[in-house]
Amino acid sequence: MSLLPFRIQDKNRQKWQKWIGDNQAFTLAEILVAMAVFALIILIIGQIFIGSSTAISQNNKSMSALDASQAVFQQIGLDISKILLRDDVDYSFAKVASGTTGNLAGNDSLSFYARTTGLTSTGSPATGTPRTLSVVKYQVAQNATTSMQELDYGAQQIDWDNSGSNPLVLTSVTQLLTTPNTLPAVTSFATLAPEVVRMEICFQLVNDPIATDSPPKLLTPTAPVYVSATSIPQPIRNLAGILVGIVVIDSQSRVLLPSGVDLKVAKLFPDAVANEDLLSLWTPDVTVAKLEGAGVPARAVQGIHVYQKYFPLPR
Repeated sequence: MSLLPFRIQDKNRQKWQKWIGDNQAFTLAEILVAMAVFALIILIIGQIFIGSSTAISQNNKSMSALDASQAVFQQIGLDISKILLRDDVDYSFAKVASGTTGNLAGNDSLSFYARTTGLTSTGSPATGTPRTLSVVKYQVAQNATTSMQELDYGAQQIDWDNSGSNPLVLTSVTQLLTTPNTLPAVTSFATLAPEVVRMEICFQLVNDPIATDSPPKLLTPTAPVYVSATSIPQPIRNLAGILVGIVVIDSQSRVLLPSGVDLKVAKLFPDAVANEDLLSLWTPDVTVAKLEGAGVPARAVQGIHVYQKYFPLPR
């Protein structure tokens, strides 16, 4: 028997073993390069993940603030669509200067008669056979439990005659016109939006030359304000509509604010001025530096949003 095939196989085995022996480990340079590439890949993936998480978180905060603003504007729009437009009944679109001390912090308020069933004394929707007329009121006030600013909503049920607990007698026209702001007091409120820390209102008059502009630019912030107990209010028929601006702090950012900072934030936003809408007034004026200077943590600055909506009065 010939041994030649075995010799060839043995020679090939020796060559294979020699090749393995020469290439059995990576060099130090190869290992370092591989580690550097791996670390770079991990860094890139980490940055993408962090960026995505930040974007998702910021988007969630923006959506939360937007949802709160839409809920507020929807309720205000619903009540204004049912407003009682009569010059023999009163209303109060009261303005407060932003420099005012205390918890008002420049927050304006809306109060008027509307054809709505209103709320009970506990702030819940009326049930059974509720009255069809109420005095509604929107105001930003300090919550007694949390001591934080919030937008409250009240709708006090009333009657057209003396049979109810809050009578509105149309024969008292003289008293209503000579003693403005005599609306029945709204005593019960429900929290409409705990995210809202500032509300500003201004007005469009019917005789404004550009009253059809949207959004309105020619505004009269002080037209229907009650200056004293004997002043005559601006007749409501002279108002074309109301512009409402709100400052919203989303719920995630709100919990980051130290006690009392929400009040300081509200005071940063200036009062409405004529010939300017609120977004144009507020957006460039309130900067990151001002917010952080008022005590807003850096993580919460991006959670502060401003919104406005114009409500034409029904005709």
